[in-house]
Amino acid sequence: VVAPQVLHAAPVGALTMDSNGLLAVKCGSPPSSHGVLLFLPVDGAELEVDPHVLAQTLAHKQLSVPHGVLARSVDVLEPEEAIVVCLDVSFSMTQAADPREVPLQLQDAVVDVDAL
Repeated sequence: VVAPQVLHAAPVGALTMDSNGLLAVKCGSPPSSHGVLLFLPVDGAELEVDPHVLAQTLAHKQLSVPHGVLARSVDVLEPEEAIVVCLDVSFSMTQAADPREVPLQLQDAVVDVDAL
């Protein structure tokens, strides 16, 4: 995590904090200003900030990163596994299932559906 005071020297992709103390990602420096562009993952937005004003805001909220901490680059490794999260937002499962409505296709089995 990079201190706001040294964001100009930090590489693109460095982690820092936004004015609320949440993680933000440096995504560039606009050529026409002294600010830094931050991507805010929680909001999904980009925001231009003045690093010195950001440092003062965090200090006022008693949230800070030690001055001069710089991100270390790490070698990129090929992933060996991944986590996949699937969300069903179709609302197709909004009603409770009734086991008596589920067709049973079991051969040679006797099932007492009322006992379920």
